[in-house]
Amino acid sequence: MSNNKIIRLPASEQIPTISAELQHAADTLQEVGFGISVFGSARIPPNHKYYKLAQDLGKRLAEAGLMLIAGVALA
Repeated sequence: MSNNKIIRLPASEQIPTISAELQHAADTLQEVGFGISVFGSARIPPNHKYYKLAQDLGKRLAEAGLMLIAGVALA
């Protein structure tokens, strides 16, 4: 059995880190221009209908010439 505990900092201690991350993202994406990011779940299996719908949506957006912004959630 794991004895891992989630340690949460008070909001007042999290805000500077969150602010720095948002500033970094804004600086990084400033040169990208208009783009679209579609948020979803990595838990949907490839054989699920929503997986295929997401792939189709991404393809259609790219074919329309729109910048697609992908990301990853770090655990």
